[in-house]
Amino acid sequence: MRRLSPQTRFRLIAYGIPIGLILFWAGADSMDLIRNYWKIHKLNQAILKLEKTKLEFSEELDRLKKNDSALYEKILRTEFHALKPNEIEYRFPTNQ
Repeated sequence: MRRLSPQTRFRLIAYGIPIGLILFWAGADSMDLIRNYWKIHKLNQAILKLEKTKLEFSEELDRLKKNDSALYEKILRTEFHALKPNEIEYRFPTNQ
């Protein structure tokens, strides 16, 4: 095996260590940028989902303020399982 001359060793140390550190730090920073990009992407999706539900709730609130009887009926039927007169509710067991 060939031995390195002192001058070659010095160049390797003088240039290799700083270049290695630069690549190490650049790699860590780029991974942080990628992680931050994905976090921002997920947060933007969550914001859009929350804005959609906010819009649905505000529309329902406006309808409630207008005393919309169809909405009251829908809420009574879904939340409280209310039935109309002479209406029969059939329940089927779920297989679990």
